[in-house]
Amino acid sequence: MDSIKWIRSDGTEYSLTGQSDIKVLFDREGFFMPPVSYVEEAVPIEDECSGTSIQEGKTVRRLNIEPREIRMRLRVSGANPAELRQNVRKYMKAFSPLFGDGKLQVTTPDGIVRVLYCRYLDGLKGQENPDELTTTTQTLPLVLIAYDPYFYSEASTSITITEQSTTTSFFPFFPLTLNYAGSFGEVTINNDGDATAYPVWTIYGPADFFKVSNLTTGEAFLIDGNVENGAIIGYSRYATVDARPGNYLIERSDGTNLFEYRSPDSVLFGFQPGENKIRVEIAGPASETKVDLNYQTRHLVV
Repeated sequence: MDSIKWIRSDGTEYSLTGQSDIKVLFDREGFFMPPVSYVEEAVPIEDECSGTSIQEGKTVRRLNIEPREIRMRLRVSGANPAELRQNVRKYMKAFSPLFGDGKLQVTTPDGIVRVLYCRYLDGLKGQENPDELTTTTQTLPLVLIAYDPYFYSEASTSITITEQSTTTSFFPFFPLTLNYAGSFGEVTINNDGDATAYPVWTIYGPADFFKVSNLTTGEAFLIDGNVENGAIIGYSRYATVDARPGNYLIERSDGTNLFEYRSPDSVLFGFQPGENKIRVEIAGPASETKVDLNYQTRHLVV
């Protein structure tokens, strides 16, 4: 049986399993594949001679992974009616929609820990009938919605790239520091998730310009410009490049927006499932120059 925890946006944690005052009943839904939809188009293929159709049906133009709903039934308990009502209030507050997105953290029997970013949608209305309410228990249906339907690895994978060493493959198990060879550095990252993983880069100066390329997909971003004495990032400063959808950011540590200094063909790329060969190029580096990389893998099922 999975261990389930709700973490409110302010960091308050509520264990929903293994507790005396609440349990998740065994009729939950939404923990495996999310709903999908397809953008379709009718494309009949005709015989050039007769003009008759030789292929029926439609073709798929795009796959959409839709928002995911999590459905659970919670049974809240108390030693007496007063304690029961206090516990019901506690869990109602835990899932208050006023707190926005929280994290549903699930630990599976094989030790995998994943989180889903979601919020309250429906259910906690308090059905008061003999099947749902006794003097010491209250059964509450709960519906959460995840507009981002992917489960994420609990911990981020962290890498530090410095100048001049050897290329290696990296499998995301724990944070560590590595050195690589290349214009500044190269690394092969193995994304073991089900979908593209979007990183956050931190480039520590000095650097006259920097370019980061995914040699596997052909995508890259280049930041160049005379921002400070010829350097895009000066000594004792850094730039953050956030490629996560909805969080796009290219900003220096002093608050300078560097979006205008990116090349027109720049793409804030992610890591496709499988191997991704990454190259970092930096002009004008010094011993202090380094690149930190952090990302979480994304999964269709818990």
